[in-house]
Amino acid sequence: MATAVSNDRRQLYTWTGLTADENGDAVKLDGGWGIVATVTCFGGGGSGFNSGTVTIQVSNDGTNYATLKDIHGNNVTFTENGTAEISTVAQFIRPSCDSSIDDIDVQISFG
Repeated sequence: MATAVSNDRRQLYTWTGLTADENGDAVKLDGGWGIVATVTCFGGGGSGFNSGTVTIQVSNDGTNYATLKDIHGNNVTFTENGTAEISTVAQFIRPSCDSSIDDIDVQISFG
């Protein structure tokens, strides 16, 4: 489940303890004119990445998801701790973990 924190200018969504083959709960994005955000992915208390990949996915219908691209056109995927800057007009966003992931946290900060 994603937890949300917001103030006048910024919203922060956090998914904690993501594990193998888990899709984080999708967050419905407000706006529709485009959102700029920072995505941060980092190992939690477990084994972490274990040579696995966390992929950030977006959707316009909440059912069919595709890999998000960063502002340079690269897939937003993580195989180690990292940060990516994104811009999207998608309606939903979520992290998706492959079968090797153990205890990963993802934060997306909009604003």
